[in-house]
Amino acid sequence: MKELKKNKSILFTSAWFIALILICLTSCEYQKHKYSLSPSDTLESIASNDYLINPSELSKISYQLIDIRSQFEYEKGHLENAINMFVPEILNQTNTKILKRLKKENIEIVLYGANPEEALIPYMTLYQQGVDNMKILLANNSYKQNKLISENSTLEESKMPPSEFELLANYLEAHGNFINSELAPALISASDLKENLHNNKNLVIDIRTPTWYARGHVEGAKNVQPVELLNYFENKIDPSNFDKITMVCYSGQSASYYTSLLRLYGFDNVYSLKWGMGSWADELASFTWEKNAKDELNQTLEETANTKPTNGVYPFLTTNKKEASEILKTRIKEAFAKSYREFIVSSPAIFENLEDYFIVNYVDEDIYNAGHLKGAIHYQPNKDLALGTNLSTLPNHKKILVNSDTGFPSAYVVAYLHILGYEVYNLAYGNNSYMNSKLVEKGWNGWTKEEIKNFRIEK
Repeated sequence: MKELKKNKSILFTSAWFIALILICLTSCEYQKHKYSLSPSDTLESIASNDYLINPSELSKISYQLIDIRSQFEYEKGHLENAINMFVPEILNQTNTKILKRLKKENIEIVLYGANPEEALIPYMTLYQQGVDNMKILLANNSYKQNKLISENSTLEESKMPPSEFELLANYLEAHGNFINSELAPALISASDLKENLHNNKNLVIDIRTPTWYARGHVEGAKNVQPVELLNYFENKIDPSNFDKITMVCYSGQSASYYTSLLRLYGFDNVYSLKWGMGSWADELASFTWEKNAKDELNQTLEETANTKPTNGVYPFLTTNKKEASEILKTRIKEAFAKSYREFIVSSPAIFENLEDYFIVNYVDEDIYNAGHLKGAIHYQPNKDLALGTNLSTLPNHKKILVNSDTGFPSAYVVAYLHILGYEVYNLAYGNNSYMNSKLVEKGWNGWTKEEIKNFRIEK
């Protein structure tokens, strides 16, 4: 078994290099076939499956040996009862019928060639087609005096290179580990912002639309659209000239998302305004927090804890960059090219489709125990989304909904998880959208009119 694990690691290392060949196969030679999985999905699936088998283990399963060598090599000698499917012809009509029959009859397909590596391309190609009842035989096959000799494969151990995900996640953790530190979320109150408005070492950036900006904004705030933020930070200003750069939006959630992206990219003096412009003036709060702080589910929430799943497979990133800093740069640029609207879902529509999401309840444990959405799983803020804790328990093939108390911490997390390759969304207004009065009663960041400071707005 130890040898099997070692050989699996070696073959999977080879698989990363063969991935490009696989992509070419999917786009060129087998265009007429519909692929069930993408190349990245195929690699991820292989990473979590035992797809190698020793000859001594064949007696334990119902199997069909398939010799992937040429007809000439096959006729010179082959393993007993093996049938021949030469690699370039493996998806022809005859072979496809045989493969479908074997799957229907629950017979394991065991591929072999001159060596295990030779079977990788056909294995991955067939796996993309949805043929998942397969293994690769750990055997080397050669000729001595015109006789086929089959021997157990003994490969030298090698180390699998880290994936782009691993490079990026380790880089982020080594450079501050922002999301899993006490620095996140980087919020600033309306009162603190007002107190330092005339300090030239502070900069306020309003990311709302020009129309909303014109209706009223913080004195001296610069109006910069989200899609322009990265360019603004890199080319229009020198961020290091400021002690604090405060991002301002409607409710504080989109500003939190973009602040998180900037923090992850290394701009560690950026903050977001808590409650957004809703905390600045009553006329602006009426469009956000005043109409969205509700108690729709107060009486129907779960109070029993749900268990985290076992470790899964991390997302597969394809920036084609080798350095972690370059992977981050590419992912950050891609993120800024998208609107935050793509990452937010709101109640009550979401409550009718909770089963479509893996729900991360990103709050302190006492808040989670007081009531949470059906199926929600508790993840401790500033701790549980690290490589060494519970990041690996997040699903890679299901939509993730992050639910926090206000929508601010979860917006920060959504930016982080999106950069890492997860399909992730933020529940708008967080717990305040369905259990506001309980939050207020317990002193758990519940929205009230007291948050509105009615400071002067500039028009």
